[in-house]
Amino acid sequence: MENSPNEIYWLKKYIFNLLLTCFILQLLKRCSINHFRLENAFNDLNLTIKLNMSKYAPNY
Repeated sequence: MENSPNEIYWLKKYIFNLLLTCFILQLLKRCSINHFRLENAFNDLNLTIKLNMSKYAPNY
């Protein structure tokens, strides 16, 4: 059974996205000096989202 062009397109797109993700992860590893700053930024963002959500949804 032969693959349709549409399946091949999605397979190529999936592989490209996977490679792009791996590349970005490697860049983040190289910038490990900024890792803690980045992690703190995400934690602050997460806390901000939780605080904002708790105003509107008390059980969040």
